[in-house]
Amino acid sequence: MASLQPTYGGWLIKATRDWYFLAMEKVPQKYGLSKNAQQLLQYLDDVKAKMMDEYELGRMVRMSNENRKAITDTIRKVALLMQKQPKEQKNCIKLIEMCTEILDIANRPPPPAAFPFMKFPREIRARILDMIIDQHGDTGKLQPVKWGTCNCVNPEREKFPVVSKAQKKTFKQLGMSLGDEFYDVLYKKRNWYFSCCCTLNKALQGNTKLRTYLRNAHVHWCGPMANKAFENLAKCTSLRNLTIKISKATMTILNTREAGLASFFSLNKRRLMDCLGADELLLVHGLEEVHVEHVSSVQKDKLNEYDRQGLLSLLKAKCKDRF
Repeated sequence: MASLQPTYGGWLIKATRDWYFLAMEKVPQKYGLSKNAQQLLQYLDDVKAKMMDEYELGRMVRMSNENRKAITDTIRKVALLMQKQPKEQKNCIKLIEMCTEILDIANRPPPPAAFPFMKFPREIRARILDMIIDQHGDTGKLQPVKWGTCNCVNPEREKFPVVSKAQKKTFKQLGMSLGDEFYDVLYKKRNWYFSCCCTLNKALQGNTKLRTYLRNAHVHWCGPMANKAFENLAKCTSLRNLTIKISKATMTILNTREAGLASFFSLNKRRLMDCLGADELLLVHGLEEVHVEHVSSVQKDKLNEYDRQGLLSLLKAKCKDRF
């Protein structure tokens, strides 16, 4: 019997003993119950024992005229038998109750069907996730956190939207449900814009998912946290595409060595690679694409083109994946 559970002391009959006792007394054979009826009565025990889903039993009766007829014929046969043989009343009533219960289950409306998301191929699921992610607006390039309390200057900081509360809630729910599959989709194509190194450092320290899955980053190189920010960026093992944006703000803070020498060589012209974060930026490795851009087209904010091209050539030589 499917409703029997083995134990150390013998057999434990879970949830219901009805069909077990009827079968032990050979009632089905005595009453001439059909095989379909016997099987469905067995399944009723399984449903009560939580070994079978109630909806599955109902579906078997709804989808098969033979099964439904087997139950109604059993009720009719047992009712006639009870009239002819009153001593069989107890078993007959029990069978009628069980058959009626099966019909009740079959007549209940099926539960609302859930969207069969996981049955789709992975490529289709990725397209669906992309549409869900973009439902609150274009997410081609996003700032993961709001502009901080630092004094860094960035003339283009308002060009890119910050991840909203609604988006954060959606990302969290999908991440909890789908894990790596969702985060791979979220970070694969989208660019994450960091308006200064203070923002980059704050985002990487406070978001483990960003550190783990970040693939495409646009960073304005400026601010007193540039060295720590680039140290953390070098630990992002999934990072493949990096765009460094430079401006006159990049040149405002020297690294420790150059700051110590500045008091002795006050007339020395500042070079881009003397600035805070330059050494740490070169720790980033394994990149597939690297770009250097001016942060703004306004001439007063720009460094010269020699600085941009020089940094680009250096990063390509030091940071790109050579394999």
